[in-house]
Amino acid sequence: VIYALNTKNDEHEAAIATLKEAHEEEVQQILSETREKILQYKSKISDEMDLKKRIQSLEESMELHERMKRQALAEFESYRQRVEDMQLCTEAQSREVCQSEDQNPPCQCITTWRGPF
Repeated sequence: VIYALNTKNDEHEAAIATLKEAHEEEVQQILSETREKILQYKSKISDEMDLKKRIQSLEESMELHERMKRQALAEFESYRQRVEDMQLCTEAQSREVCQSEDQNPPCQCITTWRGPF
């Protein structure tokens, strides 16, 4: 009877040892899969942060470009207005010169440039 009990006990211990090994292998596999997932998520988070920084940089560049564009357009408009004013002044001066000349030949007035403005 003692021999049979010892044999059964040994069998149970072997079964428990087998279960422990299987359980430990399963835990190790789950840990390995979890580590892989964590690394993937860290990589995705890093990529997303890099993309957010790039987006922010591009938005800042666009804002700077728009400011520079507005400034250039304002400078161009100012220049265009000055040119128009100079043309009007030149025309007025030319008319005065032509009217003040006492010569009978036709007046050789300064011709003004009419550009795309």
